[in-house]
Amino acid sequence: MTTEKGEADVIKEFLNIGMGRAAGILNKLVSQHINMIPPEFVETSGDHFSHEEKNPAFVIYQEFSGELDGFGVLLFDEKSGKQLGQLVARNAGEETYNDEDLHDIVSEVGNNTINAIAGTLVDQVRNKVSFSPPALKIGCQSDILMPILKGWEKVVFGRAGFSIRDYQIEGLLILGFSETSYHRFLDIVKKIVLDVDEVG
Repeated sequence: MTTEKGEADVIKEFLNIGMGRAAGILNKLVSQHINMIPPEFVETSGDHFSHEEKNPAFVIYQEFSGELDGFGVLLFDEKSGKQLGQLVARNAGEETYNDEDLHDIVSEVGNNTINAIAGTLVDQVRNKVSFSPPALKIGCQSDILMPILKGWEKVVFGRAGFSIRDYQIEGLLILGFSETSYHRFLDIVKKIVLDVDEVG
């Protein structure tokens, strides 16, 4: 099943709404302006994201299940993850923190961001899902990502990102669906497109 332009535009708009909500959450956590990178919609498989990147990274992984099954991944390089932790801690009035605090902060940011975006996506199609607790993995980017992505042989990805300019913090979000769930999701999106065309 392929995605027509009108359907892709609707999905991108859903992602934009979710990214806006995520930016609002991040803004409250860091009290800084969040620059959002426009989402990219890619209908592909996990192999499309084969990474040769060997740099250390913070990777937050979270699955959702119910009427739609899928996952979200939020990725920070090591420098961005540490700077984000410092910024959130400072904004909360914490002058000192240890590695455990840093991991908790990055996990919280990942949980809030993935929930905002994935939650918006499924809310727009009026589906009910539940989220698993976020899992934080720290290590080589490719070693962490590839086992996750290959676990979803046929998926559809929405890619988006954000940056906090003054602190050179950058994050990358990847959303995936199981093939069955994506077909169900796309059927709903097609109906939305048809309804819009009829109104127009």
